[in-house]
Amino acid sequence: MPRFGAASEIAAFHERLESRSIASKRIRASHAVHSSLLDPILPEFKIHAAQVDLHAPQMPFMSTVLGDWLEPDVRLDSNYWVRNLRETVQFHQAFDRLVQSGHELFIEMGPGAALTGHSKRFKSKINPHSPLAFAALPGGDHGQGDRLRLLQTLGKLWSCGVRVDWSGLHAHHHPQRTPLPPYPFDRKRYWLDAVVTKEQEQNADLNQPDIAATSVDRPTGNEGVRSPTEVEMSAEAALDSQIGAVYRDILGLDEVALTDSFFDLGGDSLSALSVIDRIEQLTGERVAVSLLLEHQTPRGLAIALSKTRGSARQNALVPIQTGGSRTPLFCPTLLGTCTPLYASC
Repeated sequence: MPRFGAASEIAAFHERLESRSIASKRIRASHAVHSSLLDPILPEFKIHAAQVDLHAPQMPFMSTVLGDWLEPDVRLDSNYWVRNLRETVQFHQAFDRLVQSGHELFIEMGPGAALTGHSKRFKSKINPHSPLAFAALPGGDHGQGDRLRLLQTLGKLWSCGVRVDWSGLHAHHHPQRTPLPPYPFDRKRYWLDAVVTKEQEQNADLNQPDIAATSVDRPTGNEGVRSPTEVEMSAEAALDSQIGAVYRDILGLDEVALTDSFFDLGGDSLSALSVIDRIEQLTGERVAVSLLLEHQTPRGLAIALSKTRGSARQNALVPIQTGGSRTPLFCPTLLGTCTPLYASC
C-alpha cells in the first residue's frame, strides 16, 4: 500500500517497517497523487481543466472515481478531474462492477503490469475463478522490444478465444508459415488402473483372467525401476511445482501455471527478492536475482537451477599423486566439505 509524505516521515516509516521485518520499497515520484500533498495546487488545476473542451464519452465508461459505470447525465467537467487527481482510486470497486457485468477478460493498455497483478488478486463474490488479465506491454522485456511483447500478448489473447484481425496485423507484409517440431516426448510413465464394467463382470469367466483388465496392469520386475535420468527429471518437476507455490504465496494468487511469467503475474523487484529468499530456503543454495530475470516461469527457473546446481557439483575424488610411473592414488571425500590436503610419501 503506497504511503506519501515528507522525506523525513517516509524515512521514519521505512525504519519502522524494517524493525518489524516487513518488506518495503521507497518509490521516487514527481507528484504524490491522491494525497493531501496536492491540495495547494488543486484550485489552479481546476482553472486549467475548465479551459479544456470536454465531451461526453462515446462508449461505456467505468469510473475509478465513482467505482461504478459513469451515467450519461454525469458531466466530465473540471470538478470530476479534480476528484480524479485528489481522491482515492476506487479500483477494486470498479473492477468488481465490471466482473458483475459479465466481463472476464481484461487488457492493460500502457507500460507495466501493475493493474494486471491487482486484477489477478481480485476475489469475486459471484465467480470463484480469477479473471483473465494480460498486459499489453509488460515490464522487464530484457531487450525484446515492444513489438515482440505485443505479439506475445496477442498470442495469449488468441489462445483465450479472442478473434484477431490478422489482416490488420499483417497489413504491411505477408506472413510465412513456420514448420513446428513434433510434440516433445516426455519421458515419464503413466500407468492406468484397470477399469472393468459391470457387463464385463457379468460375462467374464471366473476361471479365465480378464485380458482387458491385465493388459494395462502396472509393470513388474525391472520395468518399474527408474533410471537416474528419470529420477533427476522427477526432482526437477517437483522443484518447478514448489516454485509455482512460492509465486502463489508471494503474489497472493489462487492459481499459477508452470509457464506463467513472474512479472506478467504482477511481480516486481521487491517481490522478486522475496521469491529468491524463499527459493534459497528450499534449495539451501544461493540464487542470483538475475536468474529469475532471465528465467521468469516456474518451469524455466527450475531447469536453470538444476543446470546451475549440476555444474557446481564437486568431484568426490581428491587426487593424491597423479604424476610419475606409479599408479595414481585417489582418496574419496564428502561432498560439500572443504577438500583436505594430503602429502605424498
